[in-house]
Amino acid sequence: MCAACLSPNSSDYSKFFDYLTSKVGHILSLYPFAEISMLGDFNVHHLLWLFSPFTDHPGELAFNFAILHDLEQLVQRPTRIPDRLGDTPKILDLFLTSNPSAYAVTLSSPLGSSDHNLISVSCPISPIPPQNPPKRRCLWRFISARWEDLRKYYADFPWNDCCFRVRDPSL
Repeated sequence: MCAACLSPNSSDYSKFFDYLTSKVGHILSLYPFAEISMLGDFNVHHLLWLFSPFTDHPGELAFNFAILHDLEQLVQRPTRIPDRLGDTPKILDLFLTSNPSAYAVTLSSPLGSSDHNLISVSCPISPIPPQNPPKRRCLWRFISARWEDLRKYYADFPWNDCCFRVRDPSL
């Protein structure tokens, strides 16, 4: 099911975002630190979020979906080119991601007879260099430890500046 195929007044948008929510939830249940990214022609309108002239129900659903999953919308310029008198440029194509700093979004002229600008998303990917395993450190010579210095350190530490600010231990 694609958002562009749905009618704005349809309950299909609710089903669509419920479906996406279930899939994102499933992915995050298996991989809690997974990065989530979605790109598509969502055909939604939101006055504040997408700078549309109005907010529709699908726009509210998309906005709530993004907030629920902590996704940021990176397309900041209109993607739909007006093709009728009185139309205004709109952001209809969205790129939602949980890692906004990793991506750069570029808009280009439409291809062929499309009324949508071309969206290009780049993400620099480089291999993660192998890490040397941490060296194991063990303190076995307790007899040579300077225990009095440790006691002085703990006694002189400004405990009230960084903890014990409230009397309730649960906080």
